[in-house]
Amino acid sequence: MRDREDPSDIVARTGIAGLAMGESFDGRRRAAAAGVAGDARMITSAMPMQVASLTKPVVAAAAALLCRAEPGVDVRPVADFFPEFDGCWNIARNLTLRDLLSHTSGLLEESLTRPVLAAMGDGDHALDLAAREVVTKRQVHPPGTAWNYYNGNYYLAGAVLARLGGGTFESVIERMVLRPAGMISTGFTVPAGAVHGHSDGVDVPHPELSRARRPAAGLWSTVEDLIRFAEFLLADAELVASMRTPLSPATSVVQYGLGWVIYGETMLHHGATPGSGFRSGLQLIPAERRALAVLVNDERGGEVIDDLFGYEYGA
Repeated sequence: MRDREDPSDIVARTGIAGLAMGESFDGRRRAAAAGVAGDARMITSAMPMQVASLTKPVVAAAAALLCRAEPGVDVRPVADFFPEFDGCWNIARNLTLRDLLSHTSGLLEESLTRPVLAAMGDGDHALDLAAREVVTKRQVHPPGTAWNYYNGNYYLAGAVLARLGGGTFESVIERMVLRPAGMISTGFTVPAGAVHGHSDGVDVPHPELSRARRPAAGLWSTVEDLIRFAEFLLADAELVASMRTPLSPATSVVQYGLGWVIYGETMLHHGATPGSGFRSGLQLIPAERRALAVLVNDERGGEVIDDLFGYEYGA
């Protein structure tokens, strides 16, 4: 395994509250952590933090596995799954699940704010309400012609997964990815013993995302579980190949596959929910069977993750 700066040295050098790092190389794992978790505790690699948009690669993996079982469903018009929305459908009829998962849908409507999504409640219907809001907005670009990072893509994709999988969105993610990957400390509600985020040196109350937002940014996890997820992917060459093919136009500032930024031989994703006090990142290098997961409980952690990954992107 590569030599990396010790977490305690990173905390001392940067002044961040704390971080946990996990790494896997050809199936061999190591993990380390340093800093404060809140409530007079020190961080360990087994403590859960909010991972925000690292939820997207998990959702995309579940979708890819469902599509493997039902070939062609990834390029089937999304409109087919929501006949009850016919009267309010305002976006492209040929939009597909692949377009949504790769952020090449041509959609970009920022009116789906946190208060709007929170008002949809926490029942099983919340995600369908969010999906309905997405399809009533305008089509900015034709599908497949532009890359725009937009959480609404994953609200709609999450609703499709629920219908494909025959259960709630959460149950589909659990069945398709979390359980098979052995992600025993990962879920969509604030877990017991969760680390506290920090902003300007002050503890941030645990963010409990509304149910409609979960497909885009809802997971809590640990670096140990994220490494298990990475190894789950790396053990399935067909699955990795289906996710790492860039689907964004060649002229895009970011090359993006199914739930992953693609940079040469590297797959990576960052996570950040403004105001949460957390930053996260996961990097895979399939050709080397290598993965690195980093969780930081400090708003200033983005630069630390970029330094460790050796790459920065704007998503």
